[in-house]
Amino acid sequence: MLGPNRPTPGWEARADGKYQNPIGLEEFRKLIIAHIRDRLQSRHVDPHWQAMLREISDEVLDGRMDGPYQAPPEWGTTTVPAPQFSHLKQLLPLPAGDCFAAVAFAVQQTSADGSDKTRRCEDWRRSFHNSTFGAGDVPMHHTVQTYVDACAWLFESGSEPSISGQDLRGAYRQWPIRDPCHAYLILFTPSGPMLFRHHTMPFGAAASVWQFNRIIDALMFISRNLLAIALIHYVDDLGIISAVCDSEASHRAFGRLCDLLRIQLKPSKEQPPAQVQKIQGVFIRIHSSGITVEPDPDRVKKLQTEIRSILAAGSLDPDEASKLAGKLSFVATTLFGQVGKGPLGPVYKRAHEPSRASLTPVLSQSLRTLLRVLDYSAPRFCPWPSLSPDIAVIYADAYFQAGDDAKSGKR
Repeated sequence: MLGPNRPTPGWEARADGKYQNPIGLEEFRKLIIAHIRDRLQSRHVDPHWQAMLREISDEVLDGRMDGPYQAPPEWGTTTVPAPQFSHLKQLLPLPAGDCFAAVAFAVQQTSADGSDKTRRCEDWRRSFHNSTFGAGDVPMHHTVQTYVDACAWLFESGSEPSISGQDLRGAYRQWPIRDPCHAYLILFTPSGPMLFRHHTMPFGAAASVWQFNRIIDALMFISRNLLAIALIHYVDDLGIISAVCDSEASHRAFGRLCDLLRIQLKPSKEQPPAQVQKIQGVFIRIHSSGITVEPDPDRVKKLQTEIRSILAAGSLDPDEASKLAGKLSFVATTLFGQVGKGPLGPVYKRAHEPSRASLTPVLSQSLRTLLRVLDYSAPRFCPWPSLSPDIAVIYADAYFQAGDDAKSGKR
């Protein structure tokens, strides 16, 4: 949870300054105590506290968390139990060691079936946990383009490609953390604050992202080298590219491997081998002449609504920009192959600009361009290389840089 992270083989070096200057443990102690006292004084109760408490109750039963605990004396306050749950109705004495806590908050999301769901997260950024984390590399993720390229290679090798998919149950929550004392959480309720402790990697912590992706990279290495299964992943979304004749065997063998390693898959998200799959919000369709990729129309509509709301409000803070960039990256392979990823640049830049929210002229124009690209989104067809016709490519020396008032170049 805390401290610098060692480099990971095969990952690219960071191109920005994020996570390059982590704070030390003593500075962290001072900052987090001040933060906790400030939050305990305000005691803001999230409207979705009951849903978060039910989720915590389930995780305590699963062994992923424990509590509720008494507050440390230096906090100058008392915590409360949850008498509505038999296993949470009594406060436990605080374990020896540190008590580094973050405050829980609710995130509203839309499930795959279109229904709304409440997800609990903890604010590891404002608690300064993430400020102690240092990393000089970026986790490796495969994109929709990887699926396209792998299928093309398989076709050119004389096999008919197929795609299957799996999802992990609980993702980060399947793996333990080294020191649970570094991962307490505070849940504010109308009766008072409650204190719990994580035993598995929590969502929202920078350290969780790096360690989880290392684990999945190791799973990918084992699958490829022991079972000859072409496994790829985007965080916890796992995909297998295989020939149709081997697809069922590969799919079953990977499931059996996860059973042996005690890695839990999510049956509801399983995607058996097929030549039409929805991967990372994009429909991939394999034809005899190539592959068609098309963004999910529902996801496009939601992105359009979100961007219009941002433009109407005239503001986009770094957290919102980071989330928007992540959502747009899923459709980038489909849409931005025609116009380049230039429009995404200002959004990524805003994600790394602390304490700034108002839209600049460049960011506003970028969002309007993205909106126009989404308005005219169309399926992208990628023919198999051996069946591709000759394509003419036209080069020009015209250019336009963000902030310029005029274009330069030749016609």
